[in-house]
This record gives sequence, structure tokens and C-alpha cells, in this order.
Amino acid sequence: MTGETLLLLDISSGSTGAAIVRTNPNGLPSVLAAERTPFFVHDEPTTAKLEVAMVASLQKTLSLIAPKTAIHKALVTLSSPWLTTHLKTVIIARDKGFVLDYKTIQSVIAEEEELFKAKLEKSFDGENEIFESVVTNLYLNGYEYVAPIDEKVAKAEFSFLLGATASGLIRKVEDEINKVVRVKRVVFNSFSFAFFKVLAHAFRSLHSALLINMTAEMTDILFFRHGNSAISASLPFGPSAIARTVAQELNVSLQIAYSYLSLYAAGSFDAANTQAIDSILAQVETRWKSVCQNMSVSI
Repeated sequence: MTGETLLLLDISSGSTGAAIVRTNPNGLPSVLAAERTPFFVHDEPTTAKLEVAMVASLQKTLSLIAPKTAIHKALVTLSSPWLTTHLKTVIIARDKGFVLDYKTIQSVIAEEEELFKAKLEKSFDGENEIFESVVTNLYLNGYEYVAPIDEKVAKAEFSFLLGATASGLIRKVEDEINKVVRVKRVVFNSFSFAFFKVLAHAFRSLHSALLINMTAEMTDILFFRHGNSAISASLPFGPSAIARTVAQELNVSLQIAYSYLSLYAAGSFDAANTQAIDSILAQVETRWKSVCQNMSVSI
């Protein structure tokens, strides 16, 4: 049995990354090449501005990595603001017992998908499409299983994740991939699912964890409780917000603001400039605390 060559893509709010990986059925995979291209919006970011910058970044990343060998499959991970996720845990218990099959699970997920679609229509102006619908955990009579069993159980508990993105974004990413290399299959996953799989594989005995993925404009948070992906949230805050605040307060360009922050971090500023940055960061910290408090109330 031989391995496959995969194209891995990571699309966040401030960069696009790509890697060519060769899997090994008998051991660890090999990374053959890796590239990452940052992008940012100078003024206040909008979805439209970020998408233009993201596509340009993706084009450059793919051109830099341009695989020379055949690619079996492309795996694309999306994080905020390119997706909206929904986590749900369902518990079914019956005294006389029952058989939990795939049909029952799919029926429950289908009902939740309709509710999720209705929620998306109320929350967003444009159209959205669900690109991800996966079961993350399954417990039968308190024991974890990877698939339903053809036996009666008294209690079943399963968690699943739904992921949606703006209609057309999936096609745009696929088109950019196919301009560089032809792949038989392109699979899209959310940040939450990718982190969940990595955590479950790398730390099998880990009981609970808080995962934070801070990118340029957004911060994704995933909380695992009792081995399940219990809470998923996205906060409109990231390093670019800090640089943008510095630029506004000191009346400098965004590029200079990033330079100021680098000098500040290195301790190379004089006392007056250091005090000015300290004051600005205190303002940002106050807003960050407010955002986190609002999130904690909503969940």
C-alpha cells in the first residue's frame, strides 16, 4: 500500500498557507514543500475587501508552491471570517432500548441543517451554503464508538458540526486550485473540525482544552469539554485591529504602525513612545475584555 500526495490549504483572515504532503501508511507523513502569503486591508475591513485580498494571496501562494507531481486530493481549512459553524449534541434515551443507525443520525442532522439555514438567512444578507456536516463524537451506553453498531442500546449521545460559507466562495477557491494543478477531489473543512481531529489524534488522553486561533482580523475559539467539541465561537478581533488602532491614534500609516509595534516589542522605543503605545494597548485590552465578556454571556 502506497501513500498519497496531498495539497493542504489554510485560509484565514490574514494569510493563506499551502503545503504539499506525502502520506505514509506505515509512519508519519512527509512535508515536501510549504508556503504562506500574508494579506491585510489598510482601512476598516469589509468582507468584500478581505475576499479580494484573500484571493490575491491565494493566487500567489499557489504559484509559489506549484506542485510538479500529481495531487490526489486537496484539503482546505477555512477559519473566520470565511465560515460560520454550528455545534450540536443530541442525547436519545429509551428504557426499552433501541438501535441507533445511520438513518436516524442523518435524519437528526437534516433537521438541524434546516434550522441552521434559517438562522443564516436571518443573520446574513447574502446567500450561504453548508459545506460541512460531520459527526465528531458518538457514545453508546457511555462508551465511545467510531460508528453505530447493530445492537440495542439504552442511551446514545452524538455530537455533530455544521459549517457554512458564502455561496460561491467554495467555487472560487476550487477554481484557483485548478488553475495551478488538477486534483481529483477537493475537501473543505472548518477550523473547528481540523483542530478537533488534530487534538483527538495527538492527545488521546486529553479530557478538556481551550483552543485559540488568532489570525489577523479574527479570533476563533474552540472549547473541548469531556472529550467533545462543546463550544465554538468567533470574535471580531485580531493583531490587525491593534495595528489599526495604533495607526489611527498616532496618525501614521498601517505599515508604520506595524513597525512601531515591532520596535515596541523589541524594547527599542524611547520612554515617550513606549508610554504612548502602552496607553493605546490598554484601550485595545479593554475592548478585548468587553468582546470576551459578551461572548461568555452569549454561550
